[in-house]
Amino acid sequence: MSSTNIANKTTHPAKQLHVGVIGAGVCGLVSVKICLENGLRVTCFDKSSKYGGLWKYRPDSEDPNGSFEPSVMKTTILNTSKESSAFSDFPPPAWLPNFMRHNHYMDYIESYVDRFKLKPHLKLEHEIIKCWPEWRRQEEREEAGQEKQKNSSKADQDCNNHHIKWLVQVRHLKTNEEFVYEFDRLMVAVGHHNIPFTPSYPGQARFKGEILHSARLKDILSNKKLIDKRVLVVGFGNSACDAANDIAQVAKKCYVSCHRGQWFDGRYLSKRNRWQYYINNWLPVSLIDRMAVKQLERRVDHEMLGLKPKHQPSEQTPAINDLFPYRIITGGIILKSSISTFTEAGVKFEAEDEDEANQEYPIDVAVLATGYEAKISFLDEAQLGIRSLEYNNEYDLFLNMFAPNLTLPTYAHQMKTTTELNNNNNSASKQPNGTGTSLADGGQLANYPLMQQQPQSTPIEAIKSLAFIGLVQPYGSITVVSEMQARYACLVFKGQLELPAMEKMFKDMETMRKIRSRTIRSHSRDQLITNYQAYMDTIATLAGVMPNLTKLFFKDHALWKQLMFGPRVPYQYRLTGPGYWPEARQTILTTEQRINGGINEGKNDILYKARRKCLHDNSNDNNNINNSQDKKRRASRTKAKRKVNNS
Repeated sequence: MSSTNIANKTTHPAKQLHVGVIGAGVCGLVSVKICLENGLRVTCFDKSSKYGGLWKYRPDSEDPNGSFEPSVMKTTILNTSKESSAFSDFPPPAWLPNFMRHNHYMDYIESYVDRFKLKPHLKLEHEIIKCWPEWRRQEEREEAGQEKQKNSSKADQDCNNHHIKWLVQVRHLKTNEEFVYEFDRLMVAVGHHNIPFTPSYPGQARFKGEILHSARLKDILSNKKLIDKRVLVVGFGNSACDAANDIAQVAKKCYVSCHRGQWFDGRYLSKRNRWQYYINNWLPVSLIDRMAVKQLERRVDHEMLGLKPKHQPSEQTPAINDLFPYRIITGGIILKSSISTFTEAGVKFEAEDEDEANQEYPIDVAVLATGYEAKISFLDEAQLGIRSLEYNNEYDLFLNMFAPNLTLPTYAHQMKTTTELNNNNNSASKQPNGTGTSLADGGQLANYPLMQQQPQSTPIEAIKSLAFIGLVQPYGSITVVSEMQARYACLVFKGQLELPAMEKMFKDMETMRKIRSRTIRSHSRDQLITNYQAYMDTIATLAGVMPNLTKLFFKDHALWKQLMFGPRVPYQYRLTGPGYWPEARQTILTTEQRINGGINEGKNDILYKARRKCLHDNSNDNNNINNSQDKKRRASRTKAKRKVNNS
């Protein structure tokens, strides 16, 4: 079903599902592309005036429409290399740096959008107000289907007689009109970097300085609020360290408050491969941690710099930052413990020493680099069964994608309310081409009563209709993970693949909870942490796109060797199965060429030739000088001998 006017429904081909995608960041864009790749109709909404999500740099925190729009800072650089962050059938140009600045990455995203013609499917400046499902009775059914239904069970008859629809209430930010779209399937691709997490501290209300979230910091190096000021950065994640790096260059004093230590890793090329992943699966975790600590300590002396944490590297993803330890060594950053309390002019930190605990550190600005809340505001997560009350309100999702406990709402007098809604909007203004039901008069949706949970189990048809994309925190590229999720979701949407049995899904979810329980943090993002390679291979196997490495070992050893010992590139999941890409093999084998192309603008060969020539010329000059000196010495010795002989 399309997002056509509910009051004037039009029919579409029964086999062509219409998918709604919420979010036009990287997760949403790959979802749109994969939907088109699978022959699905798709419409994507985003409240921003530009696509790209966080990667679309905005000098201000506010969108032209007045809404808060988080984005990267001006100096942001990707923590994952360009090859490991690539779209699986659209490799980045060789000339791009291996670790791209945000503007380079956004250029790459824009070229991806243009290449696959995604713009016509995007509805920007459309804010999602609310989404909810409807379990509807089939209006049309062939006689053959009716005859088959007579011999089926009551539960099967109920599923055959009904179908799922997702209603999406949208506000057009330019006109302030509201519309209701309906879709056969829904992909929520807003990720988990939308709502800044802002904790409160004792004495915060009496602090006379400024407190702001790091999401509102854009161009730190020219920010007058920070230049020559005493600044406190609260947090110890990647964003906190990036912000502190820049603040340390312009501030009079830069403190970083952290209640725990942190392992620091750097940006590497071709260091992590599939072979290491397989070896680590055979080794005990304690041994892997000792090896990891040894490698991390070889780069940075964590204990000397006050960085060493109590947890092991396997329990918490290390921070990726090349400059932070350097800022500590040079005195640009001063580490402090957790905040004890704010004062009018500064802050006190927790300490065992009484004198230190009572010492007040004057500050002008406090930057809360405390990350984001994992929350989807336009869905009633608890009522729909997306979160689990039993497990600290965690997301209750299979593979962080599908909700086995999804609960369908029922509405009192639903048909009457829908009829009233349609009648009220027959005369209201509508978008061109019948793209939605107008709510310009406002308030019609208030006629819907509160949702009530159905006592019976939710049909698998409904569980398959909703997929979350990008609601995961991998130790790798979210772009690659989101694309794989979208590929699997679309195959499930089409019925080409079926979800595992309910028991299998619940068992896998429980296993993931046990793995995540090893983490020491209590932040809401903990529930989203997952092992990148294991997660990718699991979904790839379910989707039928996992390369057969055993077969490749015998039939294509060059490709096997690159997959096993080369960089972990996403093109490997295009070698076979649905979404097969003929150029995948060659793209994998030429990975090193594109990596080299991103260094010194790909002109290393010219550089080395020039150096060799210079060294050769210098060598010739030296030889000529030496020969000349030798001639003079020989001539001098000959002259001396003649004098001796004459005497």
